[in-house]
Amino acid sequence: MTRAALWFAASLLWSLPGAALADQLPDHPHLYVHGVGEVEFAPQRATFFLDYSGSGPTIDDARQALEPKVAALLRAAAENGIDDSDITAAAASIRPDSEYLDGERVVTGVTASRQVHVTLRNLDRFDALAQAGYGTDPAAMNVRLSGRDDAALAEAQRAAVADARQRAARLADSLGMTISGVHSLSEFDLREKELYRLRPSLELSNNAQDSTRFAAAFGRPASPELFLPGSITATATVYVVYLIEARR
Repeated sequence: MTRAALWFAASLLWSLPGAALADQLPDHPHLYVHGVGEVEFAPQRATFFLDYSGSGPTIDDARQALEPKVAALLRAAAENGIDDSDITAAAASIRPDSEYLDGERVVTGVTASRQVHVTLRNLDRFDALAQAGYGTDPAAMNVRLSGRDDAALAEAQRAAVADARQRAARLADSLGMTISGVHSLSEFDLREKELYRLRPSLELSNNAQDSTRFAAAFGRPASPELFLPGSITATATVYVVYLIEARR
C-alpha cells in the first residue's frame, strides 16, 4: 500500500464517529476480553552504555583524568573480540565546575565527560566484558539486550489467545452462560476512542539481571561476582469478542 493510500485509509478511520466502533460489536450477548501471553528467549546482542568523567583544575587535567578510563575500556573491548564497527565513542564534553562563595559564583575546576557504546555479539563473553567495563570506573553503566525470535513471538500470541479464552470462559460461567462462538479477534483494542493511539499489542522487553547504574557521588558498590545477560520477554496481547448463550 502506498503512503497516499495509507494516509487516505487513516483519514477515513479518523473521520468515523465514536458510534462506528460500537458497530463492530454484535447485537446479541457477548464478552469483550483481552488475553496476554509471554515467552522468554535468549538475547542475541548486548549493548553496553558507559558514561565516563574526569575532573581537574584545568581542561588538560580533566582530560588526563578521563582518557585513561576510556582507553582501558577500548583495550578490554579489543581483548574480548569486539570489532571497531561495534564501538561508538563520543567526543569529550567539557563543563566548568563552580560553587557559590559569599553569594558569588566561583569556577573551581573543569569536568570532562564521554559516552561509549559497545555492542557485544558473542554473549559467551558477557561477564568478561561487563567485569572489564565495571573495572574501568565508569560514572554509570547500563546494558540493553536485543534480538528477535519469531518462534517465541508466535508462541506468545498462541498463549495470549488461550489466555483470552480462559478469561471468557470464567466470565461466561459466572453469568450462567457458555461460549457459543468467536465474533472477532484483533491485536488492537477496538474500545480505544483515540484511534491515533492504536498500535499492535506485540512487544519485546528486557529482563536483564546485569544492568547496573550508580552515582559516583554516593560511592561505588562492590562488583558482582558474576554478571548474567538475563533474557528477553516476547509479549503478545489480543482482544477477542466471544459470543455467549445461556447454558443448556
